[in-house]
Amino acid sequence: MYRYFALFLSGSITGYGERPIRVLYSGFVVIYLFAGVYYLLGGIADSAATVTSVGAGGTTGEPLDALIFSLSTFAGTESGLVATTQTARLLASLESLVGIVFIILFIVVLTRQTMGLS
Repeated sequence: MYRYFALFLSGSITGYGERPIRVLYSGFVVIYLFAGVYYLLGGIADSAATVTSVGAGGTTGEPLDALIFSLSTFAGTESGLVATTQTARLLASLESLVGIVFIILFIVVLTRQTMGLS
């Protein structure tokens, strides 16, 4: 059962190690999924503003802010937005780990395709 699941993931995410564009598409799907979760849960605030001045519950409530936070977390950079709840911080840590894996996977698949190692 594990073998079939691994083959399914390999085929859908990397094109069996030969299609780096699939890694990019999969990464964008992950970014949008995490952005949706951040938006639904709240807990994203502007680091320059005080939590009480941002909005109800200390969140910005903007879908674009959730997307920016997700993109910067995935890439491991800082956007000026911070996770204010424990759940959002945990998700941000998880997304950062997933982002590192996807970046490494993209480099491996791109190198494999470029060098003709497949």
